[in-house]
Amino acid sequence: MQYYLLSIIIIPFLLVNYKILKSDFTQKKIPNKYLLYLIYLIPFYYAYLLIFTLHISFTLFFFQILLTFIISFILYYF
Repeated sequence: MQYYLLSIIIIPFLLVNYKILKSDFTQKKIPNKYLLYLIYLIPFYYAYLLIFTLHISFTLFFFQILLTFIISFILYYF
């Protein structure tokens, strides 16, 4: 049951990533709507992790989110 729900979450990620790759290779640019689709899917993945993964460390989980946030700002700056 748990892996079935994970596959339901992963399939939209794969489809959106395919569209991003296709548009990047053909048009040499990525439309913002595809990036927004990914941003909309991320909370579902985190909800899956929090609900179905019982051995998760919440301190490391929130540290990972914070670290990702900081790295994204640094990359955006450069």
